[in-house]
Amino acid sequence: MPYYFFNKTLHKIKSQLMVSGLIGGTLMVWADWLGQIFIYPAQIAAGTLVAILGGSYFLCLMLLNRSR
Repeated sequence: MPYYFFNKTLHKIKSQLMVSGLIGGTLMVWADWLGQIFIYPAQIAAGTLVAILGGSYFLCLMLLNRSR
C-alpha cells in the first residue's frame, strides 16, 4: 500500500521521506500502545508487533505478485 500511495500521489523525494517518516512513527506509536494494552499485565515489545504486521504485509505482497 505505501508503494502504491507513493507512486500515485507523491512525486518528490522530500515529500516521500516526510510521509514515510510520519507513517513509520505512527506505526511505532500504535504498536507500542497495543503492546501495552494487548495482554494487560504483561507487555509486548513494539518491535515485535511491527515485525508481525510488516511480515504479514510482506507475505501478502509476495502472494499477490506470485499470482500475476
